[in-house]
Amino acid sequence: MRRHSIIARLGPDDTTDVTLHMTGSIETEIRFIDGYRRLAFGLGQMTDKLSARGVRPSEAAIDLAILAACVTAADTRISRTTDSQDSWTREIDLHVPVLDVGLWTRVVTLIEKTLKFLTGDRWRVFFRERHRGYANLVAKPRTVVRPEFCGICLFSGGLDSFVGAVDLLEAAQKPLFVSHYWDLSTSSQTRCAQHLSETYGDLEPRYVRAHVGFNRNSFSHEMATEPTTRGRSFLFFALATLAASGFSGTPTIYVPENGVISLNVPLDPLRVGAWSTRTTHPFYMARWQDLLGQIGIAASFENPYRFKTKGEMLGACAIENEIIPTLNY
Repeated sequence: MRRHSIIARLGPDDTTDVTLHMTGSIETEIRFIDGYRRLAFGLGQMTDKLSARGVRPSEAAIDLAILAACVTAADTRISRTTDSQDSWTREIDLHVPVLDVGLWTRVVTLIEKTLKFLTGDRWRVFFRERHRGYANLVAKPRTVVRPEFCGICLFSGGLDSFVGAVDLLEAAQKPLFVSHYWDLSTSSQTRCAQHLSETYGDLEPRYVRAHVGFNRNSFSHEMATEPTTRGRSFLFFALATLAASGFSGTPTIYVPENGVISLNVPLDPLRVGAWSTRTTHPFYMARWQDLLGQIGIAASFENPYRFKTKGEMLGACAIENEIIPTLNY
């Protein structure tokens, strides 16, 4: 078993000494600001797309997105096979620069508890003040006019998220759809978005996608690949929050997922425990709601299908017979 420490850095001037919590921990630095003062690893792509739609995220949401990117780096590049104590549980420290250290220190226990529930690993999170010169990481929107979004809808490219999108659009709602893509989900997201555009009009003005991820060249030393990706929804929720923080009022973040999967019940003797996802579990979503409230982001998570099975979702979908069969799931 080996403990890992992921240290997030901003620009080249971010040389603040970081003391590792445990001697012998494997140290990995990730620099999140490139030479053009733009957020790297897909986060700049996301903020650029939001800016083009007149949405300016808050600095707290930017800090949350960087934290989530660190979680993704650790979750996808630290092997459970070689670096855990039981072929599953890893020990991971994250060191993240933030604008308001006091704010984030007050929620560190909540974050660690949420991550442990989601991934089954032992996380410790440490915050330090952003280096001077990086107090403002959010650019002004490129347009002052934006579509009237009713909220945010997570759009994964799966069948549940597609049903959620159809139901909202059929109800004449105008959400901003948010996607994260990295692997096989890319093609399904594209296909689903094309079908929605053909039926409801061009989706482009109300759709943002981010390619947030870390390949082998992102690290200063050789890292493995970990395929379980139990922490993926932490990034997904953070990207939705990034958008929501730029809205007025209290926008709803829709998380379409059938209740059976949300509760991760054992579907058969082989699908128990670690093999079941917790990405939309009620306990997990409640912790996210707590987190947003404590860092001052007015948004509300909602899973409108939490009491339905996938079959019930399909049966009640507004135009099931017209569009869903054409997707060839």
